[in-house]
Amino acid sequence: MYGNMDCDDMEVWESLHPECQGRQLFGVGSSDPHFVLTGTTSSIASVSDTRQSHELQKVQAELEKEREARQNIEARFEQFEQEREQERVECEREREQERVERERERTKHARWQKYMEAKFNKFGKK
Repeated sequence: MYGNMDCDDMEVWESLHPECQGRQLFGVGSSDPHFVLTGTTSSIASVSDTRQSHELQKVQAELEKEREARQNIEARFEQFEQEREQERVECEREREQERVERERERTKHARWQKYMEAKFNKFGKK
């Protein structure tokens, strides 16, 4: 700092070089006073670079939103798959219970049928 001014202040540089006041100063690399003082170019390209940087930030933000949306969709799909698997397992369990119940009924019916045949045979022998 010199006094109350930063050493990379272009206005200070221009005040020390009165022949350059009021003119647009451009240069390349070390001959560009803006680049030497601030690290940024003074060319029109820097405006274009700023626009491109802004556009890049917009695109990156949109890309991040798209990534988040995709992750959300993938998470919802995974949840859907899990729910579907749970439903499949539940249906399988219910089918197995129904099969066991039918088998129980068949066994019960077969016992009743044998009992009735034994009674009929007994009745027929009398």
